[in-house]
Amino acid sequence: MPKIEQPLDPTSYREKPCELLPPQLSQSLNYTNPGITTLNGVGAIVGGPACNWLMPGIGKEISVQLGLTNTDPSTPGLARTFALREKGRIAYAEPTEVSGYPAAFADVTDGRPAGRCALAVAVADSEVFAATAQGYQGAQESCDLAKQVAEAVIQTLKEGS
Repeated sequence: MPKIEQPLDPTSYREKPCELLPPQLSQSLNYTNPGITTLNGVGAIVGGPACNWLMPGIGKEISVQLGLTNTDPSTPGLARTFALREKGRIAYAEPTEVSGYPAAFADVTDGRPAGRCALAVAVADSEVFAATAQGYQGAQESCDLAKQVAEAVIQTLKEGS
């Protein structure tokens, strides 16, 4: 994996992951309830502090999860996502980029046709976060929304650096 030229540090958000997404964005997406923090979240691609925004009764959800620093030097950062795919532990890992940062659409199962899309984004050589959207209409809508959430997280991290 290429070295991250302008690394971002998410450390200050580990105790408050809901602050990664600007309230204006969650509200513009019709998430009127505040995000729910889980400090020890378990995710398919990354595990660590997370925030979930839910639309009760509608089944729509967006989430942001900060990855715990991966201490395996052979698969740092986003390389771990592709290693999981090679080992058959996740269904897909498709490279992309978000705001100039390497990323991959990746998840344990391919729920994109059913409206669930997960996106892992490397913001430092050993720091990855995931943005997920579910309950939307198909791959296009859910993946576009996951990417929009990821872009907002990167902007928040840039402003906090």
